[in-house]
Amino acid sequence: MLRLTTLCCALLLAAPVIAAPADGSAAAPQPAQPPVKAKKICKQEEATGSIMPKRTCKTQEEWDAAEAANRGALEQMRQWQTNGKMVSGNR
Repeated sequence: MLRLTTLCCALLLAAPVIAAPADGSAAAPQPAQPPVKAKKICKQEEATGSIMPKRTCKTQEEWDAAEAANRGALEQMRQWQTNGKMVSGNR
């Protein structure tokens, strides 16, 4: 009975060693990589009605999205002007 108990304990202690790969790659857990934060880009903008510039910080993707929205609005205004939908001064 003592031999059987000793054999079972030895097998239980050796089980993680037997299951591990020979190169030892899975033996040490890899540390979790922190998520990469996007770099903020700050620009100074002139605020209407103030002599103090306003500092705005955004990521490059946010700056690109804002510029694309501004370009779209500008293009829409140009189309309205050329199509006669926006008439300035005539009522």
